[in-house]
Amino acid sequence: MALAVALAIIFFIPSPEKYKADPVSTGVANKTDGFETFCDTDNDNYSEKIILFNSQKGEAAVKIIDTANLQIQWLDFEGAICPAHPVTGDADHDGRQEIYFSTWDQDSLFINIILCSGNGSFSTKRKFITQTNLKGNMDDYRVQPYQFCDLQMDGSDELLFNVFAGYSLQPRRMYAYDLKADSIFAGPLMGCQVIFVPCQLDDDPFPEFLGQSSSSDNIPGDSDIPYKDSSSWIMALDHKLEFIFPPVELPGHKSYIQTQKIEIDGKNYILALHELMNPVKSIQCLLLLNLSGEIIKRNDLPNPFIPENYRLLCNHHPGDNRIIIGTRKGESYTTGNDLKLTETGKSIKDIYSSHTRLDADQDGSDEILFQNADFESFTIIRNDLSHPVRVQVPFDRAHTAYFCLQKRGNEQPLLFLQLGDREMWFSYGINYLWYSKIPMWAGIYFFILGFIFMIRKFQSLQQKKAKDRENRLAELQLSRVSSYLDPHFTFNTLNTVSSLIYKEEKVKAYEILTRFASLIRAVLSQSGSTATTLESELRFVKDYMDIQVFRFGHAFDYEIQTIDGADLSLPVPKMMIQQYAENAVKHGLKNRGQGGKLDIIVAQQDGSTTVTIRDNGVGRAKAIELGEAGTGRGISTLENVYDLFEKTHGIKITHAFTDLFDVDGKAAGTGVNLRIWKVN
Repeated sequence: MALAVALAIIFFIPSPEKYKADPVSTGVANKTDGFETFCDTDNDNYSEKIILFNSQKGEAAVKIIDTANLQIQWLDFEGAICPAHPVTGDADHDGRQEIYFSTWDQDSLFINIILCSGNGSFSTKRKFITQTNLKGNMDDYRVQPYQFCDLQMDGSDELLFNVFAGYSLQPRRMYAYDLKADSIFAGPLMGCQVIFVPCQLDDDPFPEFLGQSSSSDNIPGDSDIPYKDSSSWIMALDHKLEFIFPPVELPGHKSYIQTQKIEIDGKNYILALHELMNPVKSIQCLLLLNLSGEIIKRNDLPNPFIPENYRLLCNHHPGDNRIIIGTRKGESYTTGNDLKLTETGKSIKDIYSSHTRLDADQDGSDEILFQNADFESFTIIRNDLSHPVRVQVPFDRAHTAYFCLQKRGNEQPLLFLQLGDREMWFSYGINYLWYSKIPMWAGIYFFILGFIFMIRKFQSLQQKKAKDRENRLAELQLSRVSSYLDPHFTFNTLNTVSSLIYKEEKVKAYEILTRFASLIRAVLSQSGSTATTLESELRFVKDYMDIQVFRFGHAFDYEIQTIDGADLSLPVPKMMIQQYAENAVKHGLKNRGQGGKLDIIVAQQDGSTTVTIRDNGVGRAKAIELGEAGTGRGISTLENVYDLFEKTHGIKITHAFTDLFDVDGKAAGTGVNLRIWKVN
């Protein structure tokens, strides 16, 4: 009942999110209209700030700022910057990051490289990319995106980027810069604008590239430029930047193509999302192509009249080859070889928008970051579209959000965001309050359980009575164990008395019989009780030893000493010391002959009462040799008695045996040390 009520309450309590992003600090960009990023140039696990801007001369410049916010380098370059953030990477795998950005100078486009020497100094390179066509003295082209890939499989990456001309029409193509060879090579010339993304289509180790294209219809129909932008095109390039198959044309103005690799039955195919949205015709469909560029399957998607309604998102979650499709409304689907959409059950608004992938929490898997359509927030989401974190930020609609990571040594890296002349830092990672939900749920459960417990108080009273009966049963068991006296001792004592009467030694017979009667009285009196006082137990042992001394013809003697301060009122199990005295007589003293001695010493030590029982008999080893060793059953019974006695009386008793030896190393008896104290 408590569990059912707790679950009902938990259902209505908001649960903390597993991940969180918290603002750390804000600031103003170092340079107006500058582009800032972070890069660990010297491989010390701390990022330097890289600031790219146009100087007062109108030419490109780079400032490098260390972690103490001190400028460590200023570098000037020829030409003006292309409006984009610099990209960083270790293309030559020497352990030091390079910095790349593009500039234009008069009618030419250049790639610029900043190299770190490792001793705090920097060097630069400048490489011509291509000539540009200017319309009305405007630089209407852009360079994007930068990415690194080892095209030659020579252990050194190439920097790949796309150049897009606007009204200038050309160039529009993909380029690769080989840092190792300091060379540039280009992909096919084309009239459409295509962004190529690396993937692995075939079985060789070299990468391939799939194109994402759109049609802006800027190229005149009579132009000889191939692959005009009046259509969208499905394209794939090999590592030489050559077409794998002839580009597949999908005619129509205002259309776009998104592509992803998809694996079906162990083979790779190309999945294309095609949208055509113009006054004449509206199409939104999925296409499946083989690696020869043949369309082998098509599936028209619902809601074809909503512009840019769908977007492909490759699922980078390890072991999951599904393709995720997001919609403008925030719905998300997966698709497979039948090209049908299957709902994921995860609703992420604005997931269709342009996004950035980076490992924000350094767990080895990239997160997805995207600016939301409300221009007031951005979202961080896991690879499988789970655990979205929405972060409120007042965006400037005139600028696109730029994200990167700032390393901070052994601390968690910070997420850096630049929006025009504003910069912000955020921390992202596990929300440890998420782990508190289980203790919170447990607390709710136990609170309800306690409430029900109070209502059912009478049940606790019944349980208490049951516990009392259990304790009483333990006492009865202990009483049964304690009501024990060696029958051999009884018979031998009676035989001794009979012999004395027969010999008409009436005084001795009377004395022995009196001692024996005292023993029997002590055993039978208070038979319902399991305990006696230490003082009574010592009297019982005295009577017992008097009889034994007489029976064995005074072959041994005994002495009981009570040292001042010993607590003789302490409760102990009945016949406790007697058991050890009996063992001393039976297994040690009777085989010694004359001169035997048994000492019993009671003292107080360290908050407990100690009882030492020591004899000078033949010792335990000799007793075994003579066949006089006991079965150990009596000692085992005593240990059980001690356990029960602790539970019922709160008195802890321990014992330890010691073999005694003389100066010559010969057996000289046995000692037993008892320790008795109250535990509660």
